[in-house]
Amino acid sequence: MKAALDHLSYCVMGASVLQYYQEDKDKLTGYARRFAEIVQEVNIMDAFEAEMVAGEMWAQLSPVFDKYNLFICPTLGGKGVAADFDYDKDEVAINGETVHPLLGWIMTYPFNMLSRCPVLSIPTGKASNQVPTGIQLAGPTYEDIPVFQAASAYAAVAGHFISAANCPELF
Repeated sequence: MKAALDHLSYCVMGASVLQYYQEDKDKLTGYARRFAEIVQEVNIMDAFEAEMVAGEMWAQLSPVFDKYNLFICPTLGGKGVAADFDYDKDEVAINGETVHPLLGWIMTYPFNMLSRCPVLSIPTGKASNQVPTGIQLAGPTYEDIPVFQAASAYAAVAGHFISAANCPELF
């Protein structure tokens, strides 16, 4: 988890919002503020360790693509969090277990770390609490076409997620 937070801080999220944090951090969401704070703590050894962990992750995942064209998994580990969730004070529990408030419930960060893998998120419907659900289709490095083909095939079978039938409030 530390490697993922460090990676997302220096590569993606934290570095991109740091300027706004320094200008007026109160205008940022708690999520953005936390990454801007983490990036200020990340040193070169943290960055190196995060890249080493990403390499280990790829070593574990890459054999999957020797046998399969796609890796399919959920985008979230639970039914979602409240819209007013505050990362600094609120907790998230999945199946009764408290998880890390920033990333413990999000299933997308491994692919942020393995950014050479094309990944497409597809809405799949709604959970029992009416929170939207989704899956991720991940492909082997630089193999975008199978991911888009699978997404297109899924959409053809499942139909459109946003419709009057499942989102009447929009129509």
